[in-house]
Amino acid sequence: MSALLRAKGWQWRDFFYLRKSLAPRSPFWSLYKELEILYHKSNPFTLNSQFWKKEEVPYGETPYATLDHIAKLGNIHHSDLILDVGSGRGVALFYLHYLTGCSGVGLEANPFFIDQAKLLSGKYDTPINWMLRHIESPMPELAKFTVVYYYATAAKPSTLEAFEKNLKYLKKGSLVILVTQELSKDTAKSFTLESTEQMKFPWGKTQVNFYRKVSA
Repeated sequence: MSALLRAKGWQWRDFFYLRKSLAPRSPFWSLYKELEILYHKSNPFTLNSQFWKKEEVPYGETPYATLDHIAKLGNIHHSDLILDVGSGRGVALFYLHYLTGCSGVGLEANPFFIDQAKLLSGKYDTPINWMLRHIESPMPELAKFTVVYYYATAAKPSTLEAFEKNLKYLKKGSLVILVTQELSKDTAKSFTLESTEQMKFPWGKTQVNFYRKVSA
């Protein structure tokens, strides 16, 4: 089954999950509907392929049920500032904001996704900003974030290495949520692994690791 067909199946699962879990008048419903309209007008899989061209950089979004589980295990709340690495259309940050009240920043290399996310952020007045940037560049501004989320399943080794180098800027007590991948032994010396859980994604189950920074 192609990634596109699997994604369409998860769209329906997401819809029924939200229908069951959200209040009928939840403010997220309107934003969710616009995300779905944009999905069909400008398919993110197509936009991703057009941007990366010959490079194999797969696209994926975290299901809402999985985001619920992540928010609970990570104890994410309204005072948190989240950095979403490879934020895509901003689905995770939008939902986590409505779920917990947190604010955030989406880091994304694809300008098409940044434009869509900015449009919705402005329309729905969400406390979320967007950076058109690669994680490979130094990011001393990580010092202001309390949570970093990275859906890193298909990340290249060089990208993971650059990501880990930037973690030195995080303050003690910050949380790193890493999908599929694990921190290297050297980087892990500054963190404690609080939890590892198997969670569902459109393509199957994988581990999600919760690391807490304990030293500089």
